[in-house]
Amino acid sequence: MQREQQDKLADELFSPISKQVQPESIEARIELYEKRWKYEDDNIEYKIVKERFLNWRQMYGHLKVKKKTVAAHFLPYSTIKNEYTRGKIDTHIGDLHYMNRDEVKFITLESYNKLGNFNYKNIEELIYNSPSFHEEILIREKLISSYDLSSILVVVKIPTEKVAIVHKSHIYEDVKEVLLTI
Repeated sequence: MQREQQDKLADELFSPISKQVQPESIEARIELYEKRWKYEDDNIEYKIVKERFLNWRQMYGHLKVKKKTVAAHFLPYSTIKNEYTRGKIDTHIGDLHYMNRDEVKFITLESYNKLGNFNYKNIEELIYNSPSFHEEILIREKLISSYDLSSILVVVKIPTEKVAIVHKSHIYEDVKEVLLTI
C-alpha cells in the first residue's frame, strides 16, 4: 500500500522464474551483505556507497507468430510503448532483425549463444536458467547502444509471418548500494 501511495513499483516482490539476480532485488541485497560479512571476517576495509541507476523489471512477455505462441526470451531493458504491438520483420543487419513497428528487434538463439559464449539448446532452457543480468547487458550492448530501450527478443528462428507481442515492463530511476574495498 505504501508503494502504491508513493506511485513506486514494489520491485522487491519480483523474482524472475529464471532465478536471475536482478539489480537491487532482495537476492542482490543478500549477496551484498554476505560479501560485507566476509570482508569483516577477513579484516578487509570496505565502504558501502549509493549509486543512482536506471532499473528494469519485466512483468510478462508473450510472442505470437501467425496466432501461435512461440517461445521467446526478452533481454533486460526491453520495453515497448504500449503493452501490445504487432508487425512484421522487414530488415536485418548482421545478427539483428528489425520489426517494422515499435523499435522491436529479434536475434536467434544461435546468435545469442555466440555473443555470450553460451550453449543453450532451446529458448525454454534460456528462460528458466538465464545467465547473469550483467552477462545479458553485455550481449545487449554488443547489439545496440547502451541508451536504447527497444525490445530485443531471442527466438530459435526469425519469424517470417506477422508477429504479435504482449509485453509489460517497468523502467524507473532507482538507488542501489555498492560495496567498495578501501
